[in-house]
Amino acid sequence: MDLARQINPDFVVDPFAATPRHGADAPWVVRDMLDEGRLLRGPIPHYDAMRVLLTEPGHLVIRADQDPNLVVTGRSFASNHMSASPVDATPALSLLEMQDFVDLLEEEFGPGPVSSRILGILDQQGDPRAQRLVLYTSLWSSPDENGKRPEARLQISKDDLMGWLEARRPEIYEELNYRMSPPGPSITD
Repeated sequence: MDLARQINPDFVVDPFAATPRHGADAPWVVRDMLDEGRLLRGPIPHYDAMRVLLTEPGHLVIRADQDPNLVVTGRSFASNHMSASPVDATPALSLLEMQDFVDLLEEEFGPGPVSSRILGILDQQGDPRAQRLVLYTSLWSSPDENGKRPEARLQISKDDLMGWLEARRPEIYEELNYRMSPPGPSITD
């Protein structure tokens, strides 16, 4: 039985197809984000990018044309913590509005509704790590005793996000910066 075909065929026909959905046929690279974005491997096709090991916490799969200096990383994981990997959340950020970022701040950068939407956007855009996690939680994981499968979750790096906002969307950066540390005297003043 082909597990990938058990869900709506318009959603996932074959996650390992040579030309996957939503432009995921773009070339991908693996960078070591703990070592200033050093290139480790690539460019590689989507098929190989989905199979990059998840065991190295700093190894990030990103599009080959992505600037490693302005990457917003996150940790994508299943609610049962059986699957986790670093993920590049940057491509989804341009689709968010001011209120989305404010809500993301209120949910402490995830997991929550906004970070779930970011993970969904990344999945639709063809990100191999997001697709792998969504497939794991929807098809490849085992249900618990109540028949419930784990949920896909995302935790965004606050420092990466604030650096990206300062460079790319300064008006949102100013708002979030103000909300994180409102001006005025401290309790000890």
